[in-house]
Amino acid sequence: MTKIQLMTPITSLAAMLALSASAHAALILQYDSTAAATNALERLAGFDTNFVTSSTSTAASGGADAEFKQKNATQTTVQGAGDGTDMMWQFGADDTSAFSASLSDAANGTAWIGFSFVAAQDLNITSFSFNMDPNNSSSNWAARDAGLFLSINGGTLTQFDASSTAALDVAHTGAITSPTFTDTYTVLSGQTVQFRLALTDRTNTGAEGNLPATRATRLGAFNVSAVAVPEPSAALLGALGSLMLLRRRR
Repeated sequence: MTKIQLMTPITSLAAMLALSASAHAALILQYDSTAAATNALERLAGFDTNFVTSSTSTAASGGADAEFKQKNATQTTVQGAGDGTDMMWQFGADDTSAFSASLSDAANGTAWIGFSFVAAQDLNITSFSFNMDPNNSSSNWAARDAGLFLSINGGTLTQFDASSTAALDVAHTGAITSPTFTDTYTVLSGQTVQFRLALTDRTNTGAEGNLPATRATRLGAFNVSAVAVPEPSAALLGALGSLMLLRRRR
């Protein structure tokens, strides 16, 4: 009995420490199509300045094999909080060859959409989500796999969570898929974190010479969530205070 009484406060303290170190994640940054956007997703107003000191104004395509195709005239299939119509991209080496590069290769230079921000405090990035639509009744013309890669201050890219195959063999039906990457990636105050959403594409090898925009992939509603990293002393004091209250109630 005595042993159980001694372990209960210790177990409670550990639980309180874990709880105080993991507050609720906040949505800190969003990119989406806007009425003013022309060839990239734009950063939406109202980003959380408690977490973000500054950030790139757009999420734009990068690499030799990523190509913005067009902005839809009327449709908003993948629209998030923005006020613009859907934007479409293609990812692949050329218009007539299969794109066989890995997601890692795509992130490191060939086919990605990216943005960056400077952290206003120590934080843990906890999730990234987006909307996508293959945009064609034959899905082998659109994005196949997606992977998120992050780097600090221009360093080595690291994959965040596992790859997503949510778009694999999904035909355009007017419905969207919303892949979400969930992991923990620590960024210190003042550091610049770069996001690269890498995609593989172009499994169709037709001889059109120039695949039309209707065989592109709609992307939108980029959402980044994070949680502050508490000071160790603050976390300990909070946990001890909670433990004292717990003991008094007993």
